[in-house]
Amino acid sequence: MAAITWTPRSRWIEEGLRALAADGPDAIRVEVLAQALGVTKGGFYGHFADRNALVELLPVDLAIRDWARRDRAVAARLRRVDNRRMDCLRLLFGAICSDQDEVEARSTLAFSLVIGHHFMAADHGARSHADALDLAARWLLA
Repeated sequence: MAAITWTPRSRWIEEGLRALAADGPDAIRVEVLAQALGVTKGGFYGHFADRNALVELLPVDLAIRDWARRDRAVAARLRRVDNRRMDCLRLLFGAICSDQDEVEARSTLAFSLVIGHHFMAADHGARSHADALDLAARWLLA
């Protein structure tokens, strides 16, 4: 009798990232990932409760940005969304800061914190990651 081998969780994540970067968010489908890995989709459910459990692990913003670089229409939409977010942050910080350089700096830091915090793997001493994010947010809004 042949030994049963399981596709490691890391391979499902890698394939999810590859699919996302190549074809966008709709490409992250269990059946498609299984086919690309050459396995059945049953192994997926040994690691993840559902598709959303995998998607939550992926650095989606980064992969979408990589995908957008290849698609000018998507890139233009992403730029519009980012510009609207930055405009909102500028209004928020402009209400509490009179120095436009400070407004821009705080807006950029806040945007970067929201977009990239999940890439941070650093320890925060006695603080949890969530506590460090809360501390940073309170400082930005001070």
